[in-house]
Amino acid sequence: MPAISRMINKAPAKTLLVLTLSLLPISSYAQTPPPPSYQVEKQVGEIEQLNNSIDSLLSALGTAAEQQDRQPLAEEISDKVQQLKAHSAALSDQGLHREARQPLTQALTMIKIAINALKGTAPEQLSNTAQAISADNASEFVTEKRKADINKLQSSIDALTQALISIGEEKQQQAMVQDVTTQVSEWERQSGRLVEQGKLIQARQLLDQSLVEVKTAIASMRESETLIRSLNFATKQEEFDYEVDRFDTYQMLLNMLVIPRQSLTSSQREQIEQWAEQADQHRTTAGEQAKKRDYEAAITTLEQAAKVLLKAIRRGGVYLPG
Repeated sequence: MPAISRMINKAPAKTLLVLTLSLLPISSYAQTPPPPSYQVEKQVGEIEQLNNSIDSLLSALGTAAEQQDRQPLAEEISDKVQQLKAHSAALSDQGLHREARQPLTQALTMIKIAINALKGTAPEQLSNTAQAISADNASEFVTEKRKADINKLQSSIDALTQALISIGEEKQQQAMVQDVTTQVSEWERQSGRLVEQGKLIQARQLLDQSLVEVKTAIASMRESETLIRSLNFATKQEEFDYEVDRFDTYQMLLNMLVIPRQSLTSSQREQIEQWAEQADQHRTTAGEQAKKRDYEAAITTLEQAAKVLLKAIRRGGVYLPG
């Protein structure tokens, strides 16, 4: 009998286990960490994906700006985004791939804020007829209601702006927060002047645009639905309105960036369309729940709808944080 066989036959079980493991290749019972090159390749791939998404979103921004006759806004954002992309590329060239993600995330945030700001009709585009109705022909009841809505919006903007400042400090994105708050403050001043002139519809639209901008900045910086929910909304209805904004944004991006893609395979397109239909069903259900003032359930349903749309967007090859 060979020596090794005699050794195995006489060895106690514990010794036999150790001996057996010592004879096995290391890879069969222990996993070595991936080489550094794997991590680098992964980070480079993520950066490439972010750059592709930025290019797609810039295209969507250009389309939205053209529809609203706001091309200068798109050009301004595009210039800033190109600067951030150049900064990211410089960091990547130095091997700082993790740090190179930050400028790209900031660029995505800027574009999404701009797209949201363009969702509604720009205040200066209101017709003279609408202005006249706002200023002269509205009943006293309607006028007071509009003023009350404006005051409520102003309070919401002030509260969310404070949250934005805190999150900006936490994420060390004070410069971006300063840009947002400066713009929002200017819109608020313009809104106040319009209220004094009796142009309440225009004033309300400026505040709507401000609210969307602040909410989008918060959502983009937190990049987490769980953390977004930690914000202190004044009411469940306000939180519901926030979720409606988020759903509408995802739906718009899906329709603008994903659905028109010729490169989608038939299976991709079928899956995306199924998810889009599922999300629409959730949105309808949420609306019915909100009509019954069951905002808690409506918020949960809208969150589910947003997740489905986000999944569809990513399935189409567009990366969005969230």
